[in-house]
Amino acid sequence: MTTTSTVSSTVQHDYCASGPCENGGTCMNEAGGYTCACLIGTSGDNCEINADDCTSHVCKNGATCIDGINSYTCACAAGYSGDYCETKIAGSKYCSGSKCWAQVGFDHEIVSVPSNWGPYLQLTRNGKRFSVSSVKPGRTVGEHVGDGTLRIFDVNSDGSFVLLGPPIHEDDEGDAMRGVLSGDGRRVVAGYANYDGKDGNESNIGKVKVFELASGFKTWQQVGETINGTARKARFGNGVAISYTGNVVAVGSPMSSGDMGEVRIFQLDGDSWDQMGQTLRGNEPGDYIGWIQTVSLSDDGLTIAVGTRQRGEHGAKKGYARSAP
Repeated sequence: MTTTSTVSSTVQHDYCASGPCENGGTCMNEAGGYTCACLIGTSGDNCEINADDCTSHVCKNGATCIDGINSYTCACAAGYSGDYCETKIAGSKYCSGSKCWAQVGFDHEIVSVPSNWGPYLQLTRNGKRFSVSSVKPGRTVGEHVGDGTLRIFDVNSDGSFVLLGPPIHEDDEGDAMRGVLSGDGRRVVAGYANYDGKDGNESNIGKVKVFELASGFKTWQQVGETINGTARKARFGNGVAISYTGNVVAVGSPMSSGDMGEVRIFQLDGDSWDQMGQTLRGNEPGDYIGWIQTVSLSDDGLTIAVGTRQRGEHGAKKGYARSAP
């Protein structure tokens, strides 16, 4: 005769495994469910209600109250410090009287290499994206380093900066690449003023490329063909500008035409960047029009303003600007 016995076991369900309690509440399993032990200042079945402690805050001098759990902190405006932002920082460079600039985000540094970091900046129209060019040439063997690169960052609501796609590197050591963002932040024009041509025999002929944000905001891909300079030592791409949507670019070559300088405007047509209108030239040698940060385009790309780095007149050196509709 064979006797068969059956053994059964019961496994208790872990209702707390999904972490249902919010705002730091402690979950406790019970028969058929769970309960949440809430911290002081919170309530609700899942501790989901956090009382607004900022309703009675004492933050001062334009500080922003940040609600916590049964507490709050004061985010001070530029020029003030202290638990409640009650102390004015003597000689604050961000303030004039009672009017202050509040810093957006945190300081951002590149510390791994000597990179001439940050001399050329560009901000989008809404202030949520910016580009930084580090243009002093320099590399380690077999890899790009901080020099000769263009980086684009987004500014998050928490003040952090997020690199948008990989850095855009110069093609050859010494190209001295600089970039300018379009107003909508989706395209960037990069000038390579020190580019020496395909074979390296055309000193500072220069070139320009336009890049577009693509592939789920993870990469920058070139838009259209490369725009190449036409004269040696002209430094084509030294000064660049781009329209709001990035369909029109202006390119300066300040050493052209006997150092009078030139600016040309190009519009994208398929994969080709075609010149619009005539070439703009300086009035006399030494004008150097098309120099760094002396070229600006309107949003639609139909109006341009150009300035000169220096202009000799009666022994003096001064600048001027002009526009071409």
